Amino acid sequence: MNLIIDPTTDSIVYNPLSAQGQWVNHRFGKRQLEYQLDSNTLIDYISTLNDLDHVDFVSVFGDPICYTNIVDVVEFLSKNFISTTVITYGMGDKTVFEQLSNLGTYFVFKTAGIKDKVFLNTDWNIIQKNIDTVNSKQIQFYKFKHNKLDLEYLNQRYKNVFEYDGDCIAGDMSNIIDENGKWLYDVHKVDSTKPTLEKTLQGYHYLKHFVKKVNGKSILDDPENLILPHAKPFDMLTEKDRYLSVSGHLFDNYEKMQMFSNALCDDWAFKYFDLNYEYEKKVYYVLSKMIGKKLDHIDSSLSN
Repeated sequence: MNLIIDPTTDSIVYNPLSAQGQWVNHRFGKRQLEYQLDSNTLIDYISTLNDLDHVDFVSVFGDPICYTNIVDVVEFLSKNFISTTVITYGMGDKTVFEQLSNLGTYFVFKTAGIKDKVFLNTDWNIIQKNIDTVNSKQIQFYKFKHNKLDLEYLNQRYKNVFEYDGDCIAGDMSNIIDENGKWLYDVHKVDSTKPTLEKTLQGYHYLKHFVKKVNGKSILDDPENLILPHAKPFDMLTEKDRYLSVSGHLFDNYEKMQMFSNALCDDWAFKYFDLNYEYEKKVYYVLSKMIGKKLDHIDSSLSN
């Protein structure tokens, strides 16, 4: 069995296209959420999983490298012959990367360029040193119109560079907004013919719908649940892997865990969802089924 752990919301890098900067009702600035799994509780829970073979550390909001106890937890896993993967933006203390590599960790480095215009607060000199420090790794490169030359450089220097289309949230583009809520410019998909790395009229018309801040409730604070009449159910496949959210809740589906994790913030409310969009309708349905229910948590797993 595989266990996917989201250990922290902390991150040096700010990715405005991730849960850090945007979700259903939010676009402007860093979303407010601070969680970190207790390492002792985490290790106790892992100790109950007799069929555990592998652990992936991946963060919805943060970067697992910034988890205070990442080395301690991986060391425990290594001693118990459980392999590990860390998915990271690559910023952080070189010593931590070196220690984890010596414990056999496999690394997935996410980047959108040498001079990254999408993942903010990055320094390629630091990232490159950390990439070069570790033994087992791959690089996931997110392609946009503006960063083609960076991809060529990475392919010349490294093996195991995998290309992915960058997230274009508003059609063929995405707004890049810093953690303080300042709109910097827009980025576009690879084959776009539009000007890029500048503020666009298309971007303005998209963002104007998100100027007003939504004051809602976290899913843990019993938000108002507006039941959809004749709501179409969305099938969420039960997976063999287990998913542990940054709040300690357990799920059997990664997408469900992502939705729940986003809903830990208080910047959303069902009444502001646009149900003309399939994703928002799906989130609405899935979250409404969670509200008022006792969800699986590692604390309750340990008390059984």
